[in-house]
Amino acid sequence: MRFFPRFSICVFGILFVLLALTTSAQEATLVLTSSTDATLTSGATDSYFYRAQTGEFLSVIVRGTDDFDPIVEIVDAGGRVIVSNDDYMFPDSRDALIEGFVAPTSGRYEIRVRGYNGSDGDYTLTILPGYSNLITEETFADDSNWIAISTDPVD
Repeated sequence: MRFFPRFSICVFGILFVLLALTTSAQEATLVLTSSTDATLTSGATDSYFYRAQTGEFLSVIVRGTDDFDPIVEIVDAGGRVIVSNDDYMFPDSRDALIEGFVAPTSGRYEIRVRGYNGSDGDYTLTILPGYSNLITEETFADDSNWIAISTDPVD
């Protein structure tokens, strides 16, 4: 009779360890404009969460280091993949980018990162408002592309 309780505890312990091993290596809440550095193990998927408002306009970029080829997905509360990306500038870049995502409803969204064909490697995940690449400096030094719409002086 004593064998059964010990056996049950052992089985439940093994199941707990297996569940922990199959859960993603990363599970964190993202902050807008933040970057997160992580290492993805072979065959794993890292999960991050972001609470968005209806109509919120975001971009998510995952930059892999060396030869790591990341894939990024945005998943709704029902577990459905809304949008995903791999190699947004192939063959020049294997980074993954979801550009200009508009949240359809307010709520918690999961952002998943995995490697193409189960690959592993280091990456940086960044979540930004609006578009990921903006022109941040304009010197107006070259006026050759400008067209005068009026020659009248401004009062």
